[in-house]
Amino acid sequence: MQSLDIFHLAILEIFRKCLNSIPEPVKLDPSEIGKEVAGYFTNPEEPEELFNQLAVIQDKSRETINWLKNEGFLRIVHEPLSGPVIATLTHKGISASNACVPSLGEGKRFSDFMTSSIKDVTKNVVSTLVTGLFASGS
Repeated sequence: MQSLDIFHLAILEIFRKCLNSIPEPVKLDPSEIGKEVAGYFTNPEEPEELFNQLAVIQDKSRETINWLKNEGFLRIVHEPLSGPVIATLTHKGISASNACVPSLGEGKRFSDFMTSSIKDVTKNVVSTLVTGLFASGS
């Protein structure tokens, strides 16, 4: 479980949630995002290790939300000290999600992969998707 993998998967889940509710703001709960992301990784057998792994993923999910906000992809409408935030994609985020990712096939847009759970996107496609997203949205 590498930090960059968690970051990429959290980005996909955050964009999926935002795109499915556009133009309305959506609740982004790092705990829920973390559970979705954790589904990509092998669960440790020991309960304590499993708890620790999920805590790391949830922390990185919150940091990913903050990073997307700071980079101008998300607008946070409500941000409590802890727990879920209410957010929506900015113009930059929407533009990036509509960009084509040529390495995934002719005419394939980032948003084409966001209509269902991230579990439907194979792990080897994740990096290509996120790279295409940021190449077009910068």
